[in-house]
Amino acid sequence: VLQDFNAWLGEQSCRDKVVIGGNHDAALEQLGPAAHEVLSQAFLLQDTSQRLQSGLLVYGHAYSEGTSHNCAWQTPIPQVSQKHCRGCDIVMTHAYSFKMHAVLQEAGVVPRIWVSGHYHASHGVELRGSTLFVNASIHDKKYR
Repeated sequence: VLQDFNAWLGEQSCRDKVVIGGNHDAALEQLGPAAHEVLSQAFLLQDTSQRLQSGLLVYGHAYSEGTSHNCAWQTPIPQVSQKHCRGCDIVMTHAYSFKMHAVLQEAGVVPRIWVSGHYHASHGVELRGSTLFVNASIHDKKYR
């Protein structure tokens, strides 16, 4: 499945492709650093950042919260490397959470855009201060 996804990524015409994992991605979590080789057609971010061709710095993290059996990257407190998130323009997290927000705020992160998903029923866009928060989830609670 990951190889098919990687092939699909390679067919997309956009200049930069960024991927983060989520709570359903136990295979990515188990692969560890080898996941970068499997998903070679994109920048795979896990508590790391990447400067895009546009000059924007994107920080990505797979952290999410929940109690289901799909629990990849679910820890009590998100582990964040301050050297990778500082100065980022865009934050991509699987889930927006107050815990992750607090950890990034402590690191001085104030992104222009924060993109997440995970909380299906909370999809939408909201401007808070100077940050545009985007929950890009495409399903409702029943995965429709």
